[in-house]
Amino acid sequence: MNELELVKESLMTIGHREGYSVTKNLEAIAKAKLRFFGVGDFRRCPCSPKSDRSCISETCQKEIQENGVCHCHLFERVK
Repeated sequence: MNELELVKESLMTIGHREGYSVTKNLEAIAKAKLRFFGVGDFRRCPCSPKSDRSCISETCQKEIQENGVCHCHLFERVK
């Protein structure tokens, strides 16, 4: 499995584990995460890399509950 597929699978897994689905933006966001952070730190947010925001963080989950989607538009409530 290449790095992009690994990151995509990992993002889908962590989202699903919390009850969220990924949006059509999965591939583009996974590519950005790889470019900025590499495989080892893929949960960091490319939209806000210096914040406490990361995939399925408390901040991310709060945004999903309030807005239906996270800040990056990667995870959404299951419809």
